Amino acid sequence: MDERPNIIFVMLDTVRADSIDAKGRSAGTRAISSIAKNAAVYENAIAPGTYTVPSHVSLFLGKRVRDVGQMLKDPMANSDQNTDPFLSKIKYIKEGSMTLARKLSYLGYNTSLFSNNPFVSSPTGIAEGFGHVQNLWFDKKIHGNRDSVK
Repeated sequence: MDERPNIIFVMLDTVRADSIDAKGRSAGTRAISSIAKNAAVYENAIAPGTYTVPSHVSLFLGKRVRDVGQMLKDPMANSDQNTDPFLSKIKYIKEGSMTLARKLSYLGYNTSLFSNNPFVSSPTGIAEGFGHVQNLWFDKKIHGNRDSVK
């Protein structure tokens, strides 16, 4: 019998703490409340970066933002030219990097990433190490509009 705990890591982007209720007092967060009843809930989380990409890269690599070389480059420097992460060719996490997901896989866990953010995806490298990746944004915007995508 496997006595390891199940791990569900929920990371929400641009959500204020007062809009999520893990204690079940709000009807809009019943699923989170249900999971939280038997979980460790961190009520004082601080993002390691100032926006999505540095925060995710930092957490998934277990490094400070300043210690991740790719973060020292300004990905938004040419944002007026190309802000689409699927076209920018920026890899924030290199292939084969020892990520949190890869460490969990080595310990026998099945890992999955479900993302609705184009930057938190395989093309940017942030999905590195996950056994299953489903990018909802990509499925909806690219696959759903295949005729208009070049």
